[in-house]
Amino acid sequence: MATSTYGTPYVQGSDLVSAYPTVSSSLATRVDEVSYRGNGLNAQTATTYTLVVGDAGKTITLSNASPVAVTLPQDSTADLPDGAVVTFYNLGAGTVTISQGTGATLQGGSITLVQYEVMSVIKLSANTYGRFDGGGGAGLAPATPTSIANSGGTATLSGNTVTFSGVTSVSLNGCFTSTYANYRIVTQGVALALAVMRMRLRAAGSDLTGANYSYGVGGWDSAGGSASYGGGSQTSFGFPYVSTLRYGWGIDIISPQLTQFTQIVGTAQGINAADTAYVGASVGGAFFLTTAVDGLTIFPSTSSISGTIAVYGYKN
Repeated sequence: MATSTYGTPYVQGSDLVSAYPTVSSSLATRVDEVSYRGNGLNAQTATTYTLVVGDAGKTITLSNASPVAVTLPQDSTADLPDGAVVTFYNLGAGTVTISQGTGATLQGGSITLVQYEVMSVIKLSANTYGRFDGGGGAGLAPATPTSIANSGGTATLSGNTVTFSGVTSVSLNGCFTSTYANYRIVTQGVALALAVMRMRLRAAGSDLTGANYSYGVGGWDSAGGSASYGGGSQTSFGFPYVSTLRYGWGIDIISPQLTQFTQIVGTAQGINAADTAYVGASVGGAFFLTTAVDGLTIFPSTSSISGTIAVYGYKN
């Protein structure tokens, strides 16, 4: 008795007739198994893996705290049959990157999977793979800080979200990496006194405090007023003032990990505690140093703030 490349038993010419009932039962069991679970799991825990022919039809789990590189091989290395589907599931904290190997093509380019994301690829033709989007395509992915810091009050980190209370500043470290080119910052909360909300960029755990920020704000309020302000050579970005208000931002950070100017663009708003006054604004700006940044700090110009801040990466 022998087994095929994909694990199905069969009788060889050298087998005795008496072996056939056992093989027949094993073959029926194999057909049943594949019909309800596919070709099974291949659990990988290393930081590199290259597909083999036997992976056709399987789900490959990747689990490592460090980044994992998966290679889709050319046919001369492993000739998966055309139409074969392989699914990848990232169980680990390390980002998984699925890339084409030498002589192979992955249509649409490399795939990145953060923890608990899934993606399938299909062998289309000689040396060519396509993809089925199961959560690893375009969109937003949580970007988890490596650490946080705060002045005053309390701050806790859960996943990609920091919850803080009564702080005069809260900082996120290591949330911008080369995994994504651009990032989204979403924050909301309450300011306890009249204040301008501000944000600085960070590198290697320290605020970049030089007068290298430039920004502009175009604002409006529920009373029909409007205002614009900003300027160059500032020591932080500034957003609309708030006074005992619930506030919220949605800010994009453009190319923070590149050694070029880092830009921001987005919106900010606030509503007073009585829900009787509203202020909102469009914001934009740039940090005029060619410094790769990996974090940020938000703070009010006076008093303290409470709320949450979350970071997301824009997937390619």
